[in-house]
Amino acid sequence: MRMKTYIFACNDETMPECISQNLFGVNNSYVSDISPGDFCYLYNFSEPKTLYGLWKATSGCSWHDKQAWGGKYRRQVRVGLVSKTLQAFPFYTVKGLIGGGQNDPNNRKLSGSKAQNLLQYFASQYSSEVLFGLQLKPLEEDYRRKFPKQYLCEDGHEVRSLSEKTIDDWLYRHRIYHAYEPVIPIPEQLIPDFMVNRLTGEGVYIEFWGRLDDPIYRERMNKKYQIYAKHHFPVIEILPEDLQSLDWNFKNKLENKGIPLSS
Repeated sequence: MRMKTYIFACNDETMPECISQNLFGVNNSYVSDISPGDFCYLYNFSEPKTLYGLWKATSGCSWHDKQAWGGKYRRQVRVGLVSKTLQAFPFYTVKGLIGGGQNDPNNRKLSGSKAQNLLQYFASQYSSEVLFGLQLKPLEEDYRRKFPKQYLCEDGHEVRSLSEKTIDDWLYRHRIYHAYEPVIPIPEQLIPDFMVNRLTGEGVYIEFWGRLDDPIYRERMNKKYQIYAKHHFPVIEILPEDLQSLDWNFKNKLENKGIPLSS
């Protein structure tokens, strides 16, 4: 069964009750088919706009607590936190993954690559359990079989090499929000190593080219080059020698692409 993901809205006034009661509520019908086990996020639209996660629904949709929020939100879902800690991400870092406007009702319920990519930001532990029905192309399947995820990063991401772990940990330590292997929903099916976001929400892709002597890896790299060129996607390339001076090389490449770095 294909996993469903739901985004609930709140503000500074209603969020404390959502968290303390493990209860999310809306007036919209998009949550009517929610089931226990579906992933849930909480979007606080007060400034600065922030997306919180990660929860799983522990009930279906019902009016569970008639006193909650003064009885205003009748379509309610009980939830349980499943990430080790409550994660908070500026909304601009994920709005490019969700697509459309922040108030677009079509973006409150996600599935497929959108659900998978959003999950990457919050809990890689869960994103590795299921691909949400995503059908990978043969070259990607071959790559994943040959290079399985086997290295755990500081932020919980599971990656395929020590070099990727070095990059992921550097991004985490510099508080640069990132996704590992997000699926870009285009016909060619692009899966970059990492994705970060500009303040505008536009994605910038990061590729580490480290196994150039492997024919499957080389073929995959050449196809990625073609896709980046065709769509004029912004990409940062990292080579093995760059890993010796990430604080200089990587930092400059990120800044040149308009990626904000924390002080």
